[in-house]
Amino acid sequence: MLEAISGALTPFLWGGALALFLNVPLRTIEGWLGRLPPKPRRGAALTVLLLALAAALALGVWLLAPQLAAACMQLAAALPRLEQLLRALLAEWGLAGTADGQSLLLRGLERADRMGENALTGVLGAGMDAAVAAAGKAGTFVVALVLAVYLLADKEGLARRCGRVLQAVLGAEQAGRVLALARRAGRVFSQFIAGQCIEACILAGLFVLALFVFRMPSVLPIAAVIGVTALVPVFGSFVGCAVGVALILPQSVQKAGWFILLFLCVQQFENNVIYPRVVGGRIGLPPLWVLAAVILGGELFGVAGLLLGIPAMSVVYHVGGEWVRARLARADGG
Repeated sequence: MLEAISGALTPFLWGGALALFLNVPLRTIEGWLGRLPPKPRRGAALTVLLLALAAALALGVWLLAPQLAAACMQLAAALPRLEQLLRALLAEWGLAGTADGQSLLLRGLERADRMGENALTGVLGAGMDAAVAAAGKAGTFVVALVLAVYLLADKEGLARRCGRVLQAVLGAEQAGRVLALARRAGRVFSQFIAGQCIEACILAGLFVLALFVFRMPSVLPIAAVIGVTALVPVFGSFVGCAVGVALILPQSVQKAGWFILLFLCVQQFENNVIYPRVVGGRIGLPPLWVLAAVILGGELFGVAGLLLGIPAMSVVYHVGGEWVRARLARADGG
């Protein structure tokens, strides 16, 4: 019963979260269209925002799909060379023309065939599971996006109605405090999203520079994927690392290993130096509290906790600080 209720509420929760994210660029676009009347301006801004999202998705597929397809083809082309490699090793060991050498060759090829079949079966099975899961997530995302568009289209009216309900339930004074806290949370969240976007651009630029310096292949697709996934705080870019390894590995195992080492170095620098100052500085949160918010939010609530943990921690940090200062002031006055 609880699982059914949770599943039914999931699109609404993600729709609200998506509306919070999209509200930041929506306000920017509305500022560009400031000469239009309010209702046409909101509709035009939503249209531009949705078109920009669709264009970004199409660009990502256009950049990444050919690279992944080429990587799969290179892996498939590398399999026939396995027999040549085995024969070369046997020749180097002086076993090429012997019965033992032929037996070793046959056993190696049979084992490679079995490994290839098992790997193919595993990849196909994992691919089917991933396709089914992706289809379900895509459906949830579409519903959440529609809900987010409806929320953004009438956000002022929705805020007024929520304020009236709070006044009826809590009274004018308590409702005013709740609404003031909600406005503060909204400002912090907007600053957090802006900081995340700046940090993602910085990280993508760092990877473009590092990959060019170390002459890695597929520089722009890898940097773009890492930059996009870096919108999930601290840990999101590891998804980009996996994509980078998948693109580099068919071309060079050695370069794939160096890429992992390079990624870890850049990621540590970004997590400990850039991220706390860029994001934490915009929302007034010290670096230690930023890292604590990411760790606690991720452990407790998963991806949603990673996204919302930092702005929530910022609100708690500042409200708690005000409460402590007020208590100390009353104690000093008393």
